[in-house]
Amino acid sequence: MNKIFRITIVSFISGLMLIAVLYLFKFLHTSRAYDLLFNFEYIPIIGAYNGNMALGLLFHFGTCIISTIVLYYIVKAFHVELSLLSYVLPITIGSAVLYFLSGFTSEAPSPFDLTSWGMWVFAHLIYSMMIAYGMKFWVLHNKSGSE
Repeated sequence: MNKIFRITIVSFISGLMLIAVLYLFKFLHTSRAYDLLFNFEYIPIIGAYNGNMALGLLFHFGTCIISTIVLYYIVKAFHVELSLLSYVLPITIGSAVLYFLSGFTSEAPSPFDLTSWGMWVFAHLIYSMMIAYGMKFWVLHNKSGSE
């Protein structure tokens, strides 16, 4: 099976888990971090279509898949693609920083809502661990997979 296809599957499943964890936090707490997953109103041109849930899901899964493929090729260039931290650290730290894009939106949590930020970071830590383990044990240990 093609390596890019395997990365796509790992990213999609991990993206589903990210949605589930943040939805659980939304259900258990008043955090609006879940809503930020599907919000793209700060992106020029396409931001006008932000209220469309189908486009929000496409944005979420597209971001998961594309960012994982790009990250794989970056860590591969440094020959650290088998290191779990090569996926966990950039995804978790990057997500912690990207949370503050909520300051450019009207619908998501305040960038100063530290509880929502903590939930966002924790959910992305779980997501990044799923990416890392999926990459290491399903994508990269498959000898028959091609680029």
